[in-house]
Amino acid sequence: WSEPRPLITEKETDSRRSTHTIRVARLEGEKLLGMGARFYRDNPSQGLTNRATLGFVSMEMITIFSQDGGQTWSPPTKITPPLIGPAFEVCHAPKLLSSGECLFPTQSWPDWEGQSKQGMQSVAFVSHDDGQTWPKYITVFDRRAEGVAHFEQSIAELHDGRLLAVARS
Repeated sequence: WSEPRPLITEKETDSRRSTHTIRVARLEGEKLLGMGARFYRDNPSQGLTNRATLGFVSMEMITIFSQDGGQTWSPPTKITPPLIGPAFEVCHAPKLLSSGECLFPTQSWPDWEGQSKQGMQSVAFVSHDDGQTWPKYITVFDRRAEGVAHFEQSIAELHDGRLLAVARS
């Protein structure tokens, strides 16, 4: 073990006050992919979530990469999610599958006022280029019509290639 080090330094962020969370996955050899979100903290007295609406502060999805096993990291790159948020839960590391696809399990989430065109559904973003782009998504759990949301989703690949997903509801 070593002393903790920041994955993203202040000089690599923009001028707005923000908090970030990153989940890391090994791609191949020493290559690592970090994926997560930058949450903008324009009002420092507010938390990340509005307790009245369950909505998140303004945010953007980001990736970082390491070619040397995590000793150094690229600056964060904003990604365009394949699904309109406006926000997403960062609950799981990207998952590299035996097929070569990379999944990022997440949940669509409302904005600070509680608005979301997509509602709250568990999805997985899909990348075919080791996390450089995320052009599509798959729906994993969707019980919006019943008023049920799923949280803290996780996906595992079984030995025969099937996927197993679990979530809290």
